[in-house]
Amino acid sequence: MVLHDKSTILRFASNISSCLRRKGLCTVEERFAVPQRYRHKAKWSNENTRKKPTQEALGILDGVYGNGVYAKSWKSARLALLGTQKYCAVLNNYSGNFDKMDLFMRELGALQINDYMRPVTRKKPAVIHISTEEEPAHQIDQSTDGAYGTASSPSIHQSSDEFGNYSETKRTSQSSGRSTAAPQEDESERDLSGFDLAKKLRILSGTPDHAVPEPAVEYEEKPEFMPASKVIHEEVEQEERLIEPIRSAVSASERLPLLADSDFPEVPQFLKVYAFPRGDISRFPRPQRDLSGFGDYYLMDGASLLPVLALGLKLGDRVLDMCAAPGGKSVAMLQTMLPAQLVCSDISGSRLGRLQRVLKTFCPMDLPELQAMVQTIHRDGANQSWYEEKPYDKILVDAPCTNDRVSLTVEENNMFTSRRAGERNRLPEQQLELLMAACKNVEIGGSVVYSTCSLSPIQNDGVVHLTVLELLREGVNMAIIDTRPFVEAFRGIYRFHHGEDTSYGQTILPHIASNFGPMYFSKLKRLA
Repeated sequence: MVLHDKSTILRFASNISSCLRRKGLCTVEERFAVPQRYRHKAKWSNENTRKKPTQEALGILDGVYGNGVYAKSWKSARLALLGTQKYCAVLNNYSGNFDKMDLFMRELGALQINDYMRPVTRKKPAVIHISTEEEPAHQIDQSTDGAYGTASSPSIHQSSDEFGNYSETKRTSQSSGRSTAAPQEDESERDLSGFDLAKKLRILSGTPDHAVPEPAVEYEEKPEFMPASKVIHEEVEQEERLIEPIRSAVSASERLPLLADSDFPEVPQFLKVYAFPRGDISRFPRPQRDLSGFGDYYLMDGASLLPVLALGLKLGDRVLDMCAAPGGKSVAMLQTMLPAQLVCSDISGSRLGRLQRVLKTFCPMDLPELQAMVQTIHRDGANQSWYEEKPYDKILVDAPCTNDRVSLTVEENNMFTSRRAGERNRLPEQQLELLMAACKNVEIGGSVVYSTCSLSPIQNDGVVHLTVLELLREGVNMAIIDTRPFVEAFRGIYRFHHGEDTSYGQTILPHIASNFGPMYFSKLKRLA
């Protein structure tokens, strides 16, 4: 008789058990007594009961977006965010196969982004002066007729389904018998350094601490996405508490004015970008390399192209990409062949290394001309040392955000994990510091474009609103540029959001037929 040790017997029993289970017969465990410590009990595993970060993110976003700002369009946007992302291809001017790429793209069925653009009616820009004194919210030069905003036309207080055709947004009725608040101290003289973002917004908007602002928009549809757990419910309530002061601050009476820009949306001559038409879910093949090792094209989210176009780059500009990694927007700016200098900075050393690898893949960085033109810096964008350098002509602030699409689809290093809850709550403050630093370091007459990959109003219009007001107190006069011409020019390929919570910029909503984004961008110009 051959004796076997315990491990051999258990292995044999496990193999027989699996065979019998596949045939629907009894298992070996029913005939042999397997020690308790060798049995696996599913209820002992924490992974079976722990909620994944993507599920947490979906529950929170359902509560915040599905019941508020995007109540009418969240179902379609939600479906698109969970689906396959759509990309565009930025051709590489330094590739040896550049001349063949146009025919290659058209054989795939992709068209240049210029082919989707619609003509924008050119009108004389309105000159709007921003003031903090007790005067009307905006003053417009009476000599500028036919502009986007006029003294008799409340264009900045209205929304439009198509550019130029305005319709008054439905609002909730205000109680006419509400008593006015007693005179208080001048809020502009108060020290706001000790308050959090929500407190600052309440002070700047004139909302008392005990008052509960009424929602600015009345939605016809009832909410459908309700928080399913206590943790998610608390996250939704916290987001709503931050959004409410913004809704009050950017209401029709307190909304900051917009300045119509003389530069209309246009694609630079050397920037060749291809995208598939709306409804076409085809995907670009993996880029090939030429004999020198340079990639033929760079794939990026099509919505990420709009902040680059909003900069309005001119030949010889000195440009700063403040949060440059992973490098898609930096590559697009280099392909325009317009900047005289491009400084790319990022706070993360690992991300900056990835940016450098991307630049070497698509640009001959060993050339002396490019080495002098392109500079990568490992530095925090909000660092005060930026102010000591020469001001830039154009600055792009692609700020860190919740990145809604990545949070819903990627488990690794997800923003909605419990260990990153504090970091997530500090995002608006971090975005505010970055945007203020950019505005202080741009040349007078220069432009700053602020962008995020989030749909959150607190991270978008809320940050822009608070930045402009706080900079006015420090003597920096920033005007918010009217970006509605982008809606008219690109509505054939992108889906833009129209709502009261998006007043200072444009939001690209993902849609199953045009699955770009999400992306928000706003443009500011320094006047003094």
